[in-house]
Amino acid sequence: MNKKICGILIEMFAVMALASACSGRHEVEDVENAPESAVIETVDPGSVTPDLNRNGKAEEVRLTDLDDGQGQRLEIWEEDVLVCQKDGYFAHTGQNSIFLCTLDGEDYLLCYRPTMYQGVCTYEYVLSTLADNKEKTVRYDRVDFDINFGSPVHDGFDAQAIAAFMDEINDLLSHSVQLLNTDSDLQGTFEREERLYDSLWWMDSQEPPVFARDESKSLLENLEEYQKAMLQSFL
Repeated sequence: MNKKICGILIEMFAVMALASACSGRHEVEDVENAPESAVIETVDPGSVTPDLNRNGKAEEVRLTDLDDGQGQRLEIWEEDVLVCQKDGYFAHTGQNSIFLCTLDGEDYLLCYRPTMYQGVCTYEYVLSTLADNKEKTVRYDRVDFDINFGSPVHDGFDAQAIAAFMDEINDLLSHSVQLLNTDSDLQGTFEREERLYDSLWWMDSQEPPVFARDESKSLLENLEEYQKAMLQSFL
C-alpha cells in the first residue's frame, strides 16, 4: 500500500511540475511577443515640483478627472493656495495639451493647441510663468492654414510659415515633459514618434500615389511636396 501511495504522489508531483513549466513558458512567450511601449517624455504630475511663480518655493502639480472621465483638470498648488488650473476635455472642442517646459533652468507652462475644424487649422502655443501667482505670457505664436485644397473658398497654405511655427513648438517640446493631454491626434503623433514631437499627422492621411512623406526630407520640404501633390490632385 505504501509503495502504491508513493507512486501516486510521484506521478502527481510530475504532472504539477510539467504544468508549472508550461505556464512559465507561456508567460515568457507573452512577454517576448508583447509590443514595445512608446517612450514619451511624460511624467506623473505629482512627481514634479516646479517653481512657476519664481518665489523659490516648490509647487505641487495635481491631475484630476472631470465630469465622470470626460476631461481632466491640471492644478498647480503652493501649500494650500491654488495658483493655477487648466482644463482639457476629450471632446474635440475642449481639447488641450499642457507641458512643463524648462529653459535655462527656469520653469514655464507651455499650452499647445493644434486645432482643426473641417480642414481649417489654427495652431497656437502660449509659454507663460505664474509670477506673483498670475499667469503671464512670455511668448506666443500661431499659424493659420487650410488643407481644403479642392474647396472654392480655400484660405491659404503657407508651407514656410507652417514649418517655421512647427520648428518653434517642437524646440519647446524638446525641453518639456507632458502634464496633461486630451488631444487624441497629438497624443497619437507623440506615440508614433516616441517623443514629444509634432510631425503633423494629417500629412499621412493621404494614400499613395497622392502623397507619401519622404523621411529623408525636412518638414518644410515635405510640406511643399504635400501642397504640390494636393493641388495636382484637384486639377
